[in-house]
Amino acid sequence: MIRGNGSKPPCTSVLHALDLNEIHLALKGTGVLVQWRPDSQVRSRNELTSTGYAKDYDAIVRVQIDAVESEFALEYERTPKAKHRYEFIRNKIEHEDQLRRFVLIAANYHLLNYVACIFDVTRRAVYFGLLADILHRRLDMDILDASRTRQRSLREALLR
Repeated sequence: MIRGNGSKPPCTSVLHALDLNEIHLALKGTGVLVQWRPDSQVRSRNELTSTGYAKDYDAIVRVQIDAVESEFALEYERTPKAKHRYEFIRNKIEHEDQLRRFVLIAANYHLLNYVACIFDVTRRAVYFGLLADILHRRLDMDILDASRTRQRSLREALLR
């Protein structure tokens, strides 16, 4: 099988990128999107500067809601990874010193639940939601915190 970037089949990478683009457009449609820095910009900053992030996130998103500006790292999971890969991601997030919020969007509920279980020990502000919800409900989508004990809207979480 031909591999694109060495880790995913090309069709998987393309579908992942298309879904991220849909998320970008959905957030842009809210009128509150200030900045969307895609993974290519995040990787560039991480590799070429001394002020990089702890991880190559899928995007860094900045929104302004009711005069409050909020920034978060966005991770999108289309297909499952091995548990140790999510533990590595959780560790990177726990050591992130430039961002306070992390939004992890999953393609389906089973994947969301699988990933959320691995993050339930973190003390960081990590929120989990579904792709269909962010595409249709945008900032009004329901998200769960990492402990999976509190459900709120993405808008509410970003204003905290």
